[in-house]
Amino acid sequence: MMKPSDVITLFIALYGAILSTAIFWREQQKDRRTLRVSCRISFGISARGTTTGQHYLSIEAVNNGHRPITITQVGLLTNTKEICIPVMSDPNFYPIPKKLEDGESVMVHMDWNDITNADPRLKDKKAYYIKAFVEDAEGEKYFASLPKVLKELGIAK
Repeated sequence: MMKPSDVITLFIALYGAILSTAIFWREQQKDRRTLRVSCRISFGISARGTTTGQHYLSIEAVNNGHRPITITQVGLLTNTKEICIPVMSDPNFYPIPKKLEDGESVMVHMDWNDITNADPRLKDKKAYYIKAFVEDAEGEKYFASLPKVLKELGIAK
């Protein structure tokens, strides 16, 4: 049978082990680069407040970690593991590469007509988009699901 002092010592040792593990895990998480990626449909508005009739697929990346992260590529991934990236020279629509500090975000707008007509195999259902992605300078990809309207058009699953 254990003495009361042994039980207290065991309890303190267990408490210390759990506490040190929790602190270690929290410190490891704090040093990780984390990025939240979202994808949605958007449309253009003129200076007068009327819609321009142009629709876009907007991919947004938010640095919700505590370390800076540089975004080097944004696009769509297909089931054939090919990528569809916007080729734009307008920095307002494709401000990449972009260094994001803690809490900063960047949004890339892909022209709706361009993504729906990007690959002829999309029309005959041999290829389809599966995810939106953002890639950082270290080559790590972060993914987001696609809007339902792409799935309804039959060019995404």
